[in-house]
Amino acid sequence: MQSTHSARAGAVWAAAVGAVNRVSLWLGGLRWVFMPLGLFALVAVGVHAAADRVDDSLRFVLQGADALMDTVWGRFAWTRSWVDAVGERECTRAARALVLLWELVVAGVMGLPLLGYAEEEAPGPLLVALRRRWGGLVKDVTRRPTLLRVSRPVGALCFVLAGVVALGQTLQASLFHAGSGLLGADAALLVARLLALAAMLGVAASLGGRAFLRHLQHADAVSERDEGRPTVARLLHGLPATVVMVPLAVAALVATAPVMGFFR
Repeated sequence: MQSTHSARAGAVWAAAVGAVNRVSLWLGGLRWVFMPLGLFALVAVGVHAAADRVDDSLRFVLQGADALMDTVWGRFAWTRSWVDAVGERECTRAARALVLLWELVVAGVMGLPLLGYAEEEAPGPLLVALRRRWGGLVKDVTRRPTLLRVSRPVGALCFVLAGVVALGQTLQASLFHAGSGLLGADAALLVARLLALAAMLGVAASLGGRAFLRHLQHADAVSERDEGRPTVARLLHGLPATVVMVPLAVAALVATAPVMGFFR
């Protein structure tokens, strides 16, 4: 009797394991869909975090420009009525609109190449495959540097770091608020910080490295197509997009400063 129950339990367990394996294989087959979207989302979060950093600065610049123009309009009777046409509210709205447009442009520049991400079977051991596949791209950056080969991978790295930190901060806050009533403030903060740090490391390892390498690959492919163009045109290909992207990339690095809070 007992052997019959054991056999049934074993059959149920085997069926459950088989079902899980089938679902896992099916989900694994969809990596070509969710992996590019995950890369795009991570970089987009980093761009948004950077845009939040420049919002107030841009508003301050617009207010300064408005004050300067007010001094000019106020000197003449026929333009004195223009002084009150733009105030703090208008400057705030203009700053938000400009930052939103800026964020969308940079998210498109840095995110669209990631949608072309595709995985390939690694020929042999992982380290050997990485050396063969990416070693040549790294050598191209050092031996045949172009604006794209340098700026796009570095920008991707900045936005990836900012995105990882933003996700970690959000997760830590959510876990702390959920667990503070049960564990107490100190214990909940420790648990939330450790879990957020683990999640940050996992996202950085699974998505961050791929985003960096994909931009390295894309920039190298574009630079290869430019080999027949004049030297100046080839070296400066992508200059407008780079000029727009670099300030937000610097702001993204500033946005990574809170990561030190996870180690205190």
